[in-house]
Amino acid sequence: AVVSTQGRSGLSVDPRFICNDICETSSCEDEAYCNGLTYGMYCKYTYNKLNHNHYLPPGYICDSDNDCDDREDEFNCTTTEQTKSTCRPPYILQIHVHDRPVHNFTKCGVLSINQYQNRYCADNDLKKYQTNCTDQAREGGSCTINGYKSTISKYVICYKDKNVQICDDHLESQCQDISKSCVNMHKHVMCDNFPDCNDRSDETHPICRIQTENTCQRKVGKAAAAELTLPLTWIRDGIEDCVNGIDELEIWPTCGKGKSRRLVTSNKTCENVLLCPSGDPGYVELNDLCDGLETCGNEKQMCSLSQHSSTIFTSVSSKGNGFVKQLSFCMKGLRSINFLKKDNCTQERFIFPDHHFFGVDTKTELHLPESTQNCEHMFGEQYVFTSCTEKRKKYRLRLCVDTTA
Repeated sequence: AVVSTQGRSGLSVDPRFICNDICETSSCEDEAYCNGLTYGMYCKYTYNKLNHNHYLPPGYICDSDNDCDDREDEFNCTTTEQTKSTCRPPYILQIHVHDRPVHNFTKCGVLSINQYQNRYCADNDLKKYQTNCTDQAREGGSCTINGYKSTISKYVICYKDKNVQICDDHLESQCQDISKSCVNMHKHVMCDNFPDCNDRSDETHPICRIQTENTCQRKVGKAAAAELTLPLTWIRDGIEDCVNGIDELEIWPTCGKGKSRRLVTSNKTCENVLLCPSGDPGYVELNDLCDGLETCGNEKQMCSLSQHSSTIFTSVSSKGNGFVKQLSFCMKGLRSINFLKKDNCTQERFIFPDHHFFGVDTKTELHLPESTQNCEHMFGEQYVFTSCTEKRKKYRLRLCVDTTA
């Protein structure tokens, strides 16, 4: 059996529910005293000749109703031009309550969907009382608010009303449904090595496959204090994801020219891409080619022809002297070179050519599949010396990737 804990008002609460960021009691007293700080207030209240150590959630403070014997809940409720921070009360109280001052004990309370009494300000004033929390455990991230760097509470991250803006760049609302079972998750919980979804989809999402080599502190999430890599799609996308804003600076490696110019993980490599006849971004990464998505305008048509055509082109004309170079690729269909390099390949150095042949006069090093492949279909990303005398018959080609081509 679970042993209940009594709150200061005498209310019995399951200890598992205390300070778990969810209002489990009608007054949300289970979230009233956390990390040495009180949200709302306690006061003496006489009811039926009994004195109670009565708990008032933030919404009952400065509401023009006396809920304490000594009217303590209505002290310091007057606003003047010198009052640093004020806000409008929730809509239900606006008929008889004007602007009220924001106190530390009314800030960053848990936002319960069905309990307005725990809301001190109206939704359009969330930035007045759900920012710069005294309790760091209730901070959800940082951003610029009205031009100033501030912290925001975790209760406004992915808030239900997307029209309520807190951060100047609306960073708190950069949320999405990652999978069918993991919805309304902030982008910064993705690819951070901390699974937040039961199906781990936040860590296995396609954007996690290609990340930067450099790291930074993200603005939102429980891993915000750590130095983490970023998905490449977040770089220079108009939204600052790093605390220092470096993800939007022009310091990140790029490769390609013209419409194929793109961000890459490092300056060490620049992989080939398929150029598109039109559209944006104007190219398709080989990893994403023939993935079922129409990225290039004619991608599905091209892939369908490639994968289902019985006619396979195996040669191309050489520009200079009319010679023909033979193309070879041991698996039918378009495959990613990067993928094949990981596919149980062995390394082998061919003993030919032994003379200048088709402009190649050095030994060629190939990565070959460990198992023998059927090479009836000869086309693809590399050329090999299939036309070199009778070597082609002697070697039943088992091609994977030509790293020197």
